[in-house]
Amino acid sequence: MKLGQDKSKKLTYQAAGVDIEAAHNTTMHLKKIIKRAQGPEVLRGIGAFGGLFQPDLQAFSEPVLVSSADGIGTKVMVAHAMKKYKNLGFDIVNHCVNDIMAMGARPLFFLDYLAFGKFSADIMTEIITGMVEACSESQCSLLGGETAEMPDLYRAGDFDIAGFIVGLVDKKKMIDGHSLEPDDTLIGIPSNGLHTNGYSLIRKIFFAQDYSRANEQFDQSDELLADALLRPHLSYFPLLDALLNQRLKGIAHITGGGIAGNLGRILPNGCDAVIEWGSWDIPSLFHYIQEQGMISDAEMRKVFNMGIGLILAVAQSAVDDIMAVVQANNLKGCLIGKITAGRAEVKFV
Repeated sequence: MKLGQDKSKKLTYQAAGVDIEAAHNTTMHLKKIIKRAQGPEVLRGIGAFGGLFQPDLQAFSEPVLVSSADGIGTKVMVAHAMKKYKNLGFDIVNHCVNDIMAMGARPLFFLDYLAFGKFSADIMTEIITGMVEACSESQCSLLGGETAEMPDLYRAGDFDIAGFIVGLVDKKKMIDGHSLEPDDTLIGIPSNGLHTNGYSLIRKIFFAQDYSRANEQFDQSDELLADALLRPHLSYFPLLDALLNQRLKGIAHITGGGIAGNLGRILPNGCDAVIEWGSWDIPSLFHYIQEQGMISDAEMRKVFNMGIGLILAVAQSAVDDIMAVVQANNLKGCLIGKITAGRAEVKFV
């Protein structure tokens, strides 16, 4: 039978669960919003087969591209249950920005990938709006992205988010921890809550049956548990932008794996990191999680950031200068440990 001969059945892509026009129309509607996060380096807007970006390389003697890809994980399920989506845009952008800035790079452009079981224009609009604001705050262009509707692979109502970022650093200014040595100091920078990690455990503790506990208060404040859990992943762009020309030896962005799992990524052979447990105030949210889930200290440290979102490794002689910049950015830095001779291990004392 030749194509087009059978007139009895007219199956369409939309009938199969994919509405191409809905996603396209929403993207076109968002073009004006997305334009706010696109500088003159963006040569072609949304709609081309690829994003075109022309960086200014005049100030670089040996430019190096730094890239990263991330997701938000099951935090999207908590946000979806609460019908609060905008912060997810901040989550994915800020996570990516922090990662490449930990290598000394400033962000150039960001791309997103949104996958739906059943496309939702309202959810997409909120998420993209958050991405635009986050990109603008980090002087990063939202270059483009992809939206997919995949019924059967995702259930109706399910969705996922991934982000991809590219930044630039001069080779001589890369920060990777190679120069760390015994007696260097570790400065902890506060997190804004859980950021984007540990939510599978969170759902097991609080929402195994339903989300009725979302509106409970977890400490003496009026903040609800759901609001505390959905605080956006903090962007360290303002702080790191001010520090990248300072005497930083290493930067660890504390994400999945906690302090030990991430600080260990920058330790050279011959050096340990010793963290002084109790040298900073652990936010009440983490105490509440530990109490409600009956979780050991070791497991908490492995899963969560425990109130430290970033660690700066610096020489002792640079501590005062670095702390002054931290305070100027309205952040509270804490001396949380030091580098010692060892075998590239992170230890808590």
